[in-house]
Amino acid sequence: MGSSPQYFYLSSAVDFNDPFDMQGKILDRMPIDKKKDVLRERIRNLYPDLSAYQRKLMIRDVSADPIAFNAHVKVMLKKTASNFGVACVSTIPCSIQMWSHYADNHRGIALQFNQAWHIQSFFHILPVEYSDVYPELDYFDRGDYEQYQILLLRKQPGWAYEKEWRFLMVDSAKKHLPFNPRVLTAVILGCRIAQDDEIGCGR
Repeated sequence: MGSSPQYFYLSSAVDFNDPFDMQGKILDRMPIDKKKDVLRERIRNLYPDLSAYQRKLMIRDVSADPIAFNAHVKVMLKKTASNFGVACVSTIPCSIQMWSHYADNHRGIALQFNQAWHIQSFFHILPVEYSDVYPELDYFDRGDYEQYQILLLRKQPGWAYEKEWRFLMVDSAKKHLPFNPRVLTAVILGCRIAQDDEIGCGR
């Protein structure tokens, strides 16, 4: 492993295998004038190719119809959240289910890190919360990062066996994140790993 690149691939939230990830109830408690100001800024950032007139029409339409407003805010949340880079890890390296689902039916490997890995190499690794209650999102009153953190860290209880943590990085979807090799303590081989792959792991 010494000469190999050591990094995580940060996937996009739109590639999650659970279609119910990133679901929430949008709260609408802000006065319409302030709401339009926030919408104007976020639409400009998310849709830079639209003309000023097109953005004005969009703001008018979504502000006038509560159903359209909620639907459009959800679209904006997902569009922005999809730009987050996400790396998923687990605390249960011996789970048969995890090896079957995420390591090509035991043909892959698992990387083991020491307990201080998030201090030495990362800053925003957080535990996933398992709940069948969708989060309520006050889209206009909270900071952007907090909104997406709520969405990206909530999963249905059926996934609780994964004991998942997620590393989140803004504007880093589908990019590679190097990590400090000193935090890597072991490479665990799957029971069906190919001989060539096993030899490659020892290099």
